[in-house]
Amino acid sequence: MWRQGKQDELLQEAIRCDRQLVSARSRGRENMTRVFTRLVTRGKLRDATRLATNRSGGAILNPDSQLEDGNTVVEVLKSKHPPQFLPSPDTFLPANDLPLLVDVNITANHVERAAHRLKGSAGPSGTDAEQWRNLLLRYGSHRTRLREAVAALTRRLANRIVEWDQIRALLARRGVALDKRP
Repeated sequence: MWRQGKQDELLQEAIRCDRQLVSARSRGRENMTRVFTRLVTRGKLRDATRLATNRSGGAILNPDSQLEDGNTVVEVLKSKHPPQFLPSPDTFLPANDLPLLVDVNITANHVERAAHRLKGSAGPSGTDAEQWRNLLLRYGSHRTRLREAVAALTRRLANRIVEWDQIRALLARRGVALDKRP
């Protein structure tokens, strides 16, 4: 279906199949307590809070969907972002000579050692420390390639002057409006 360009039909099929799935476990108080405790002990406080406050519902909003106030999702998102402008040169601090750029040599072994000590919640990538640890320490030859890629990216960012377009490409994430149903 994907190769035939039937993405909408594929999405509808996935939604239909998802609705037919029966929850494997009941959401009883004892189970909720057990899951909450497990999340807290793993350091996933955000997920534990969402479970306790029952904020796990929600869905992806269509960009053309009409909201309660009559605006579309796209209009609301555009209204939340100010227009771009060129800042005045007076805004910036005077530029002094840059310090000498000393090469930093990061290897896959450095990444592996750091992976053993990772802790914390998700950062800009949305991937938390536990997921990074699993990706960098498991999965055979793939982990080695990932460690080498992370080391290469770190060397590039540490040893070169990186253009803004390249940084923006690294940080680019496709915005998807979600109905969080708080």
